[in-house]
Amino acid sequence: RSLQKVSDGLGHLIGVAGLDVPVNQFERLGPAWELGLMAYIFMATNNGFILFHPEFRPVNEAGEMQMFYNNQDIADVEVPADGTPTNGRPSYDLSLRSAMIQRVTGFVDMVKVKTFDDMSRGTKQKFRYFHAPLNSTAPFGVATETRPTPFSLGLALPWGSAGQWPPVAAYPTAPPFDSYSLHRENLAKLFSKRLINSTCDAAKPELYKTGLAEFEFCDFSSELLAEYGVNPLCALGSVLEMPLARQQAMGCSFEYLKRVMVDALSTREAYEWETNWNTIVPAQIGATLLFLWTGTGLARWQTPPTNDAQSVIDASFAAARRNGSRDSLYERTALLASSSDSSLTVLTAPSGDSVFARFKANTSVPIYLTSALRVESSVVGVVGAEINYDRLANYFVNATNSCVSGVGGGACVTCAQTNVRCYLLDDSGAVVVSESQADVGKTFDIVNCPAMQLMINRSLFVTRYDFQAVCLKKTPVDSSASTLFNPIRALMRLASWAFIEGFLLLADLTSSTLRVIKAGAQEFGMASSRSTAEDCHRVDASRPDSILKVYERVDAMIAETADLVAPHPDASLKVQEIRRRLMQPLCIGRTADDRDEEEACEYLCKRLPEQFGIGLVSDLLAGCPKFDEAQIDCTVKRTLLRREPRQPLPTSAMRLQCPLLGLCEACQPGANGSSEFNVYVRQVSGTNLMFVAVTGDPNCDCTGCPLAVTTEKLSGTRNISLQQRFRERPPW
Repeated sequence: RSLQKVSDGLGHLIGVAGLDVPVNQFERLGPAWELGLMAYIFMATNNGFILFHPEFRPVNEAGEMQMFYNNQDIADVEVPADGTPTNGRPSYDLSLRSAMIQRVTGFVDMVKVKTFDDMSRGTKQKFRYFHAPLNSTAPFGVATETRPTPFSLGLALPWGSAGQWPPVAAYPTAPPFDSYSLHRENLAKLFSKRLINSTCDAAKPELYKTGLAEFEFCDFSSELLAEYGVNPLCALGSVLEMPLARQQAMGCSFEYLKRVMVDALSTREAYEWETNWNTIVPAQIGATLLFLWTGTGLARWQTPPTNDAQSVIDASFAAARRNGSRDSLYERTALLASSSDSSLTVLTAPSGDSVFARFKANTSVPIYLTSALRVESSVVGVVGAEINYDRLANYFVNATNSCVSGVGGGACVTCAQTNVRCYLLDDSGAVVVSESQADVGKTFDIVNCPAMQLMINRSLFVTRYDFQAVCLKKTPVDSSASTLFNPIRALMRLASWAFIEGFLLLADLTSSTLRVIKAGAQEFGMASSRSTAEDCHRVDASRPDSILKVYERVDAMIAETADLVAPHPDASLKVQEIRRRLMQPLCIGRTADDRDEEEACEYLCKRLPEQFGIGLVSDLLAGCPKFDEAQIDCTVKRTLLRREPRQPLPTSAMRLQCPLLGLCEACQPGANGSSEFNVYVRQVSGTNLMFVAVTGDPNCDCTGCPLAVTTEKLSGTRNISLQQRFRERPPW
């Protein structure tokens, strides 16, 4: 081999060295507790490709690497709020993208839609992006040489008129105690009583009632790293018990240790939640969990003293909150609070898939009430409660299904009438309360497409394009397949449930909302004679409640068959009966191109092994539909919907004839009524909720509203040629 210097251009290539760097190492460069709320770092190449970004989604819902993940452009992720596709792709004339490709130092401002929960929710926010090239340093003789690399580093900060907004909280300059070293007894008093034992309880970290977000605050030894992997709080206790010299030798972040001790000291009153539960939580709320986070990622939670499912709820909460202040519920609550002039209670429902799973399992659906803890203008934490959906739904129904005596005058219209459907939507258009529990967690366009399209037309909601989307093309394989703070005080403010006052206002529907219909009772008298969606013979098969009925029908058939074959000792007779009662009508003899029957067959094939065991039904599964799924490049117009924060709500009805949308398909003969419908909206005071009432049933007469209105695939390949547009010859 040659010993000549590479810098002379005479060296010979003898190999390539590489090193895998875990993504969480990039996160350590800019932890949430240090950068502040919603701030983040990211990296890109001189081609504009993403190396690291918190909103980069290289893995699909099935946990598989997405196609094209390694050439995701910065313009696909950082999209301006008003950005629209050009030939199915984002605009590559993005100032931020150009600057990072050119490897220059500076900053740019941009308003984007900050997304949460895999783009199911979002809020507009201005960010300032600082960018600079990354250079490498290497020893060269007696000096150190700096060489350029093809990478650039970006820092995004939420920005206001006077700087970073909301601002980073100012912590004391000194730790709250004389030293960073604490006795085990003091650790137990400060963080968790279970820390009195030096051995970490690896089996049940939820029993500590206190958790810590993942941030490696020291260069851990292998022993401490293992303890950290089980429960970060245990590792923190071990470090704080060490002498100062050893903490220094491990390179611990004393700024982090100081802040987490301040947060722990400020939230010690959470110990009293269990003993004072009935005083803190009003009976009408029926909370099943109280919790709080702080900016350092310290979390505390408590369940009612009599809660039988305590360990299950605690474990779920502890596991879900490992992201600390990076958690979407934390960020969204803090962001909405920062954009509000007054205290705001944020209500959040789980995703539609999660609600459906709980609905099928006959378990309660949780609703989260959260509110931001502030010190001056800084958000220093989030406090919240988990309540049962049934409590909230019952209160909503009682408030909106009755009239307030002597108020408003005229005809009283309530949500109990058959031609009126009422909902509570959050700020992103997701259903929080509905007459049907199956609607909860879904975006309103899926639940009531024409009504949502009308609100989009009136600019109450907008959509956003997802340029990271990879769609699945389903192809049949064979012919068998068809087509710092006082948390207690803050919690009591939250528990007063300011939006109850809003619900009381909603009960007065006579004067402020539904009564504005022309001729009041006369027009409603006409509308009352209309058929509802259940009576209508023609209901769009794409509606989720239609699919839910299919699943219920299949489950009923499976349960009946299971009871029938249970006494049979002969396995072959069981198989024959399952084939005759289930496979034959639902799969083998189904009608081609019928969506409901296709759904029923696919759902049956999923449920058969669960109900009867794979050993018994393995031969029957040969008759199930088989598909090849291939990823294809696409752009999706997501049903991410947000309401403009200060957009005034209309005071009168929004009215629309279905033909104006081109969506109307009349019901079968015998169904009465016109295709006109009205939508009424009203803000629920003190919350992020909007009350929506729809008179007339657009899903009956206006079937066929395509979900493609808000979920459309836009053809167009990734424009690789444009990625070279701003590129200069590398200096190396």
